[in-house]
Amino acid sequence: MDIDETKQELIKQAEQLPEDVREQFVTRVQEMSEQELQDFLKQLAQKQNSWQGECLFCSIANGKVSSFKVFENEKFSAVLDINPVSEGHILLVPKKHVESLEKLENKKEMLLIVEELSKKMKQELGVHDVAVLISSAGHLIIQLIPVYQDTVLQFSRKKIEKEKMEEIAGKLKCDVKIELKKERVESKKEIQREEETIEDKLEQAPRRIP
Repeated sequence: MDIDETKQELIKQAEQLPEDVREQFVTRVQEMSEQELQDFLKQLAQKQNSWQGECLFCSIANGKVSSFKVFENEKFSAVLDINPVSEGHILLVPKKHVESLEKLENKKEMLLIVEELSKKMKQELGVHDVAVLISSAGHLIIQLIPVYQDTVLQFSRKKIEKEKMEEIAGKLKCDVKIELKKERVESKKEIQREEETIEDKLEQAPRRIP
């Protein structure tokens, strides 16, 4: 297998993705080791070598592609964006392949994780605020972007050295267990109302970074 040619073919097939997601995909592919690339191709082959197979973000969320992980439980993984808008930029990704917020079953749990990660970012990085953005490239991604004091958020991407990424990931490691407690059985109407409230909170963000 010619590694460079294979990577170029994968990158070519990603041209249809939104620009911000395509940049992340291209960087991921370029940094894959030979073994990681082989594993990724095997996953695609299991689905008849089509892009309907396990996507890159499924691979990242399930630990099949190396990443700077800051949080993980049974349903979600949170990793540092390797081309961040600002230092500490996090991607929260469902482990189960889901294409949009509307199709996500556990919205309440996702919101609680977003709140915990935002709190951690403020404590450890001293950020002024956290911008929460919704994006999708066939897989739902919740982006948490640190906004630092006296700075205007620019959506140009940065390249950060591996050592610095490891340092940031170490600071943002979140071991808090997200527990969803139900004190009583809720009616379908109450559950629907609660989900609509959660969706409203997340829907305040644009679908993707401009």
